[in-house]
Amino acid sequence: APQDVKVGDIIMYSSLSGNFYTSHRVVQVLSQPTLSFVTQGDMNQHPDPSPILPGQVMGKCHIALPYLGYLIMYIRTLPGLLIVIIIPGLFLILSELDLPGYWRSWKARKKTE
Repeated sequence: APQDVKVGDIIMYSSLSGNFYTSHRVVQVLSQPTLSFVTQGDMNQHPDPSPILPGQVMGKCHIALPYLGYLIMYIRTLPGLLIVIIIPGLFLILSELDLPGYWRSWKARKKTE
């Protein structure tokens, strides 16, 4: 519940339009004139310009996986896609093809011809 949010908590909140979600750390809880939260991204130098209202809060983060965002951003690049998806996929496909057995049987057929 928004009333349970305190400084240091990471909250997920929706934009005022409700079109996108953001997760930032609460750096200040304001109670006047109404309850709201000042947030700041961990990589940002300054707090966000607009306080978050309780109705925008979707929930609190209970588990954080540091640096996971860097991995996801890297996978979205061409080198990241090659290293993390395509190359391991090719190794998996090649391991299932039994190429050494294929070449042995091909050589054996050539010798009998």
